[in-house]
Amino acid sequence: MFLTYDDQEDILFIKFIDRPVIQDVSYSWNINIGFTDKGIGQITILDAKEYGLMPIEFDTKLQSILYDQYFSNFQNVHKKVMYK
Repeated sequence: MFLTYDDQEDILFIKFIDRPVIQDVSYSWNINIGFTDKGIGQITILDAKEYGLMPIEFDTKLQSILYDQYFSNFQNVHKKVMYK
């Protein structure tokens, strides 16, 4: 998953999978969802800060869990690649 925020334009972009978008659907004037052959591929939200979606804050417990999962996954992938 890839998340980016353009603070000058107030646009939040979330990419779930790196596949070509085959259909874009606007659910309102500020929310656009890009569908791939596997489902939702990306979401673009205009005026994200105005609607309270930015800044993103994580509970400290959740932040710790996410970090541990990401770090553990990274370490396992790194070991598989480095020590085949």
